[in-house]
Amino acid sequence: MAARFIWAAALSFASPGVVPISLADGVGLREQSVRRRANILSRLPNVGDVPYGREALQQAIATILSNIWQAPAGLDQMEMHCLARMADVLGRTQDQTRWRLRIDALNRRTREVCYDPRDNLFYDLEIASGQFRRNISPWHLVPLWAGIPMEKALVQDMIRRYLLGKLMGQVPFPIVSRDDPAYLPDVYWRGPSWPQLWLIMLQTLWWHGFQKEADRAADQLVEICHRNPYLMETYDSQSGQGISLPLYSFAAAILMEIVLRRYRDDPPWRVTDG
Repeated sequence: MAARFIWAAALSFASPGVVPISLADGVGLREQSVRRRANILSRLPNVGDVPYGREALQQAIATILSNIWQAPAGLDQMEMHCLARMADVLGRTQDQTRWRLRIDALNRRTREVCYDPRDNLFYDLEIASGQFRRNISPWHLVPLWAGIPMEKALVQDMIRRYLLGKLMGQVPFPIVSRDDPAYLPDVYWRGPSWPQLWLIMLQTLWWHGFQKEADRAADQLVEICHRNPYLMETYDSQSGQGISLPLYSFAAAILMEIVLRRYRDDPPWRVTDG
């Protein structure tokens, strides 16, 4: 309940709602939708343990405003790829060109600002210090899902090292890697497996050549759902037991996509060597 209060209050607190994501469109400020802000708030394992209430809310908002977040940039990239494809189908050549230019600009800025060649991973960036926030989460592979151009060897290393290495296990895709000091398998934002990310991570695996691994993880996730009496909002990333909200429609939609193997569908971009 308290976490839900912080989420809802933060949306109001941040209204009318420009969040400084300085990567967006490669230029500076861009208006973010409520879904974007909800996405950012869902990634708050970066925020330390603080008591719930206004102080916690202010700290959460301060964290949002003081960082450059690479996952919303990846979601923007994917949306723009889809819009470019739609413009192509509709014969709107100028719109297609405009979206592709924005994709290229955002890809460049994401690579320049949020990519760490030492760790071969995308991180959020603290604006004041210029330092990466080095926790490991499925969110940090969203740029790969969105088709950011990278050398094939780097893509495969990133997936093997992080997605298959630190973020798999018997319950795939914990929201925070299990070796993170903040990791707790059944505490919201601290380590459960979240259906919101399942399809994105399965698509990332499949689209980048890890088909067997994608199918195996998909089978694990379906089995976890079958073991629980209801479809849940999140799942304990150690036991697979459902936690948080039951009868969760978002989880049902994701499960249907997984059962139908929709993660095998072609992406709206082509994987290319950088």
